[in-house]
Amino acid sequence: DGAGNTDALNNWLASNGGATASDSCSNVTWTNNYTSLADACGSTGSATVTFTATDECGNTVTSTATFIIEDTNAPTLDAVANDLTVECDGAGNTEALNNWLASNGGATASDSCSNVTWTNNYTSLADACGSTGSATVTFTATDECGNTVTSSATFTIEDTNAPTLDTVANDLTVECDGAGNTDALNNWLASNGGATASDSCSNVTWTNDYTSLTDTCGSTGTATVTFTATDECGNTVTSSATFTIEDTTAPVIVGNFEPVINVNCDMIPEIPSLVFEDACSTNMTVTGPTETIVGDINNNYQIIREWIVSDECNSFTYTQTVNVTVQNSTLTFTADSLCIDDSSIDLFDIIGDNVDTSGDWVVTSGNANLNGSIFDPASATDLGDYVFTYSVTPNGECPTDYQVTVNVNDDCIVLPCTGDDVVISTTVTPNGDSFNEFFTVTGIEDCGFIVELQIFNRWGAKIYENNNYQDDWNGFASKASIGSSDKVPTGTYYYIINLRNSGLKPIAGPIYVATK
Repeated sequence: DGAGNTDALNNWLASNGGATASDSCSNVTWTNNYTSLADACGSTGSATVTFTATDECGNTVTSTATFIIEDTNAPTLDAVANDLTVECDGAGNTEALNNWLASNGGATASDSCSNVTWTNNYTSLADACGSTGSATVTFTATDECGNTVTSSATFTIEDTNAPTLDTVANDLTVECDGAGNTDALNNWLASNGGATASDSCSNVTWTNDYTSLTDTCGSTGTATVTFTATDECGNTVTSSATFTIEDTTAPVIVGNFEPVINVNCDMIPEIPSLVFEDACSTNMTVTGPTETIVGDINNNYQIIREWIVSDECNSFTYTQTVNVTVQNSTLTFTADSLCIDDSSIDLFDIIGDNVDTSGDWVVTSGNANLNGSIFDPASATDLGDYVFTYSVTPNGECPTDYQVTVNVNDDCIVLPCTGDDVVISTTVTPNGDSFNEFFTVTGIEDCGFIVELQIFNRWGAKIYENNNYQDDWNGFASKASIGSSDKVPTGTYYYIINLRNSGLKPIAGPIYVATK
């Protein structure tokens, strides 16, 4: 009973263990030799007692018996063990497990006869996912007599936390390469868009939901991708980003293209014919070219040429700026001498038929009158040379001054030759074959005329002049033309011939020169 069973012992001793004796001669007195219980376990034990019956004459008889206190009852389970579930800490949750084991899972037990000792059968956790797991443990309370009581509970390490997103996925925009930018896309997907994640309890596995690019224009497009990090217990964290293929590159020009050209007004180049190609688009449209004049064409100005090229994504403008330097050129002509009684002449007949007639004629030397381009020698107040200047700026061309000198005299004579006698070369081919080697003016050898020759290129620049020409020009460059070696380039040129002392009008015409 946990208190030495004193009452039971005393009663047993008082009753002499139940022994009885009688004597025919006298009364009997009982004694015993009990001293103490021999301790067995806890508050239990035993005592073997000899009971002695003595009569009044001292005669005795004995009887021996044993008093035993036994403990066959298990300890009382005051509180059962409790299951414990903890969140994974990545290190086995050792401290929590040890505390739970040390506290017998929260179980308590008591025993009325002896102390209780606790033990358990824990060996290890059954691994579940990553650093998680569980263990079902039986806690045993044992008293000093070996009686036991048990209580079982389960310790569980669970992982319900998603991985930690250390770095979010980043959008990536790349310039179209015309082939789907496969390498860039695959590298971006393989790197999870730059996203990183960690988990304290297990490894992390990445997946993504990429299927295809949404096409926008040409070979471009976008894809919004969700990257998912999953730990070994199935907890997930996501990060989304967008992969974009853009086309901001203009179609390129095939061949050479000069965006800026600096030229003189007599060397303005033709508008080039451009061909375009694009790495990402096969459908292109070209608008233009358009030309815009910026500035005063009588001074330095610009010609702005624009091409608008549209691919499937954008429109781009290519511009060519021609910076034009305007330089006045002066062409001089000498008309046949006129007698004051001669008929009026048209000064345009002297400078040629292809001259723009929108300019103005003025008298720059001498006292004479003009009626537009008509000069009447009778209007001259003095004999001698008169200089007339015609200034014109054809649209987009160089301004040119044409100076015509007319000698007015009173020597009206009958001429020995006419214009029908003059034979002028049409072609010069200075190639050493003895044919057409020089530009010639023939048929007037016996007329006493002096040949004054001027030759111009197609832009009106004078390249040769001789006031006493001797049929010796073979295409060599003496002024404003550049050709191979010392020759002018092959092409058509223009001459003006004045037959001095002939009374004939200046003769103008084309000459083809082949220097190659």
